Amino acid sequence: MTRSREDGFINVWNILGIVVIAVIVVGISLWVIFEGHYARVAKENFNIKHLTLSEQERVMIRPMVENVLERLREEANIAKEEEDRLSKRKDITRYNVEQAIIDLRSARKRAYEAHDKLTNTCNAAIYFYLVERNLEWCK
Repeated sequence: MTRSREDGFINVWNILGIVVIAVIVVGISLWVIFEGHYARVAKENFNIKHLTLSEQERVMIRPMVENVLERLREEANIAKEEEDRLSKRKDITRYNVEQAIIDLRSARKRAYEAHDKLTNTCNAAIYFYLVERNLEWCK
């Protein structure tokens, strides 16, 4: 009896160890994935090749980063307004219903893509400390 309890206790520690190792591996994997994704997004939108910047360099490029984010925010707002305008159309007839549906779907896709690009770019800027973390419309 004593022996089986000890084996059971050891099995619990083995299982706990495996779970801890799995959590660590998943955490490191997610960190590598996000690091690569945010680096690609930052390079694409801010044209910065090396993201290991000093605090002075970050402060120097912060206005450019904020201008890029503001432009992306405006594009996302325009795309959303276009989607809203097309979703409230009143001039649809049976002759243009297919085109109206295609237009609305295209506008929804543009709005989604613009918002997704803004979100990813904001997250990359925050991740690499290129903007203040409390930037209101990046939350």
